[in-house]
Amino acid sequence: MMTASKTRDYRLTHQLLWTLAAKKTQCLKKKAYYYEEYVCANIYADAKYNLANNGNQDLFIEELLLCSMIGFEDFLRYDWFHAVTSWQQSDSGCFGSASEVKQIHRRYLLYDQDMRDGCLSHKSGLAGGLLATYIRFYLQ
Repeated sequence: MMTASKTRDYRLTHQLLWTLAAKKTQCLKKKAYYYEEYVCANIYADAKYNLANNGNQDLFIEELLLCSMIGFEDFLRYDWFHAVTSWQQSDSGCFGSASEVKQIHRRYLLYDQDMRDGCLSHKSGLAGGLLATYIRFYLQ
């Protein structure tokens, strides 16, 4: 399941997460970069499709964060930065709202802590990480 081809959505990001964990624990060595490149190429196509079709904002942010933080700069597009920041709540600075649908493609988020102003902890955490990655990229 973690190496299946032609996957989409959260399965793709979780394949990358498992790959990163395997690489960190020395289970993958030489071929890890090539697999990361393959998965991030698929994630890039999925992110473009997701954004163009008013898809899942949480997934889109997760896709951008995971691939950009391991060095794939193609994910740090200026237009995508503006899309993500347009989802930020102007009064609280966080992302999401308690009214967002928790079920997406038969997947439930196991735990999402309610935050002040009804924001979503998972989405806000991902977005915070992504914005930090953008800052690091633009300062280099």
